[in-house]
Amino acid sequence: MDRDTQQQTNVSKSTKSSMKILFRCAMIAIVIISLCTFISGVMIYNANREKIKELEQQIEDKQEQVDELKFLIDSPIDFDYIVRIAREKLGLHFPDEIIFHKDSKE
Repeated sequence: MDRDTQQQTNVSKSTKSSMKILFRCAMIAIVIISLCTFISGVMIYNANREKIKELEQQIEDKQEQVDELKFLIDSPIDFDYIVRIAREKLGLHFPDEIIFHKDSKE
C-alpha cells in the first residue's frame, strides 16, 4: 500500500504542476489578447480622431462657402454688384482702366 500511496502522490503532484503550467499559459494568452485588443482600439481611436479633424475642417470650409453664397443672395443687384461680379468672375474691366499684370517670373 505504501507504494500505491506514493504513486498516487506523485500523480497528484504531476497533475498539480501541469495544472499550474496550464493556468500560467492561459493567463499569458489572456494578457497577450488583451494587449492586442487595447493596441488595436487605440489605433482605431487615433484614426477616427484624425478623420474627425478632417471632417471638421471640411465643415468650416463649406460654412465659409455658405456664408459667401448667403452674402451674394442677400446683396442687392445694383451697379456695384454687377461691376464686382464682372471683375471677379469674368475678369472684365472698364475700357478706360489701366491694368497692371504682375510678372510671374520674379
